Amino acid sequence: MYKNKQKLKELKKNDPDLYFKIKENYRIKTDKTNKTNKTSKTSKTNIIKEEFSKKINIYVGFDSRNYGQELAYEVCNRSIKKYNNLVNVIPLKKKELENKKIFNRKDNTGSTEFTYTRFLVPHLQKYEGWALFCDSDFLWFYDIEKIFKEHNDEKYAVYCVKHKYENCNDSLKMDGRKQEWYPRKNWSSLMLFNCSHPSIKNLNLENINNQTPKWLHRMEWCNDEEIGELDKSFNYLVNYYDDDKFKALHFTDGGPWHEKYRNVDYGNLWIDYLTDNEKSELFKDEIANKEMENNCVEKSKNVSINDSKILCVTTFNQKLYEEYAKRFIDTYNMNFDLVIYSEDDLSFLNNDKISTVNFNNDVPDIIKFIETNKEKNLKTSKKGFRWDAVRFCYKIYAVTHCALNNLEKYDYLIWLDADIIFKEELDKKTLLELFIRNNNMISYLGRKNYHSDCGFLIFDLNHKYTNEYMSKVKHLYDSNEIYNLKEYHDSYIWDYVRIIFENKYGIKNFNLGYEYSNNKSYNHILLKTPLFNYIDHLKGEIRKKIGTSKLSEFQKYLNQKRAGLI
Repeated sequence: MYKNKQKLKELKKNDPDLYFKIKENYRIKTDKTNKTNKTSKTSKTNIIKEEFSKKINIYVGFDSRNYGQELAYEVCNRSIKKYNNLVNVIPLKKKELENKKIFNRKDNTGSTEFTYTRFLVPHLQKYEGWALFCDSDFLWFYDIEKIFKEHNDEKYAVYCVKHKYENCNDSLKMDGRKQEWYPRKNWSSLMLFNCSHPSIKNLNLENINNQTPKWLHRMEWCNDEEIGELDKSFNYLVNYYDDDKFKALHFTDGGPWHEKYRNVDYGNLWIDYLTDNEKSELFKDEIANKEMENNCVEKSKNVSINDSKILCVTTFNQKLYEEYAKRFIDTYNMNFDLVIYSEDDLSFLNNDKISTVNFNNDVPDIIKFIETNKEKNLKTSKKGFRWDAVRFCYKIYAVTHCALNNLEKYDYLIWLDADIIFKEELDKKTLLELFIRNNNMISYLGRKNYHSDCGFLIFDLNHKYTNEYMSKVKHLYDSNEIYNLKEYHDSYIWDYVRIIFENKYGIKNFNLGYEYSNNKSYNHILLKTPLFNYIDHLKGEIRKKIGTSKLSEFQKYLNQKRAGLI
């Protein structure tokens, strides 16, 4: 009487209620069609298939923070439905789960809104049957129903792809948050839950809302032997695998909905799912930026070389002036105004070109930050300079205060570390030709696989996002949010916020290190750029002692020291 007898036989054993429901639906539908003599083998098969598919729930992460993230969910949903339009695709919306009093996790460690809500799937299933979760940055080329049919061994609590890679391509994720490798990374990005398995009961609301990220994402809630394995083709990590054998692409580092990853491998396949209106909305900033470039409407493009006004800024106190900053002042030969920020009275340095700003009188926020975090900093700084927030906050507050108070007066702001000395004069024409690009917000000395060397920075004060960028950097300190980040020194912070803005707004910045070093790895990257013809950054005690960063002189000093000659 029925097709797919084996399938029905298995269903009768595992889920009697659904079995009899299918039989009843089949009887009603076939009775009607028999009356009109239109019953066919195809209709019978479709009735059974439809009932099976309705039982399949696919939960997909949903992130509401921006339009691109919401589009990621929509495209994932469309790709699933393309291969089976009968399965249920359910977005995991954090706000809705919070309103239902299901999710109330307090920490802010998740890189997406579904970092932890994914583990609610068994609860939402009432701990019954099987259900699948996937991140929203998946693009499917496969009928997901087949995964359920091919992977349903009751001894397993969960199935996943057991990725074995040990390094991440980027130190920061698509939204600028830190990215670190950890054991079983990306295992939880695709999970087929056996919701009635005894170990799944560990994924209760108490544990989901309070257990550690490690306990959740490394699947410590079940035994190792209870984790079944899916083929990597179901969670094909873009830019990590290269055999082109995939049933689902996972844009784990970032997908085409982020400006930085517009040209990612397979990105065109994702973009093909967008409507024309969605493409216009997603790419509107780039379209607008392109129009601005073509029409030369940005102020920075209209400012001629001779008319550009440039301001330099640095910071040091009386002690550092005597140790090394005096050489900075004595050799300063740029024909640009210079402002010095200090907690001490350095007014004796004032002249037609140089002015001073006193932190105590004019920048009260830095005093508040230092006082608030004095005790905390004593502990964190013991780990090393990268966690000495107070030591490097002077530069942050000097640059942000100077920038935000001079947006209308100057066109460019140059930060200079106080242990820099000046050589050949860097004139305005050379500066603009070699070290500044139109419509680039920042020029910086980027270093491969390491934070930038921020002893020298240039900010375009006419760029439409400079004000917001400076305000964001300053807010990290004013709010103490800096202590939620991986590192606390200024170079990490400049990079951290810069990358967020690159991803969020698609802005461009000029990486001098990359431009002039062929993307090779150098610690003192300044030496590999034309900038070394004009300034020298005497980083560290040895360079300050010998008065140069030339590698030959540096090596000569080290050899003499080893030989006991000095």
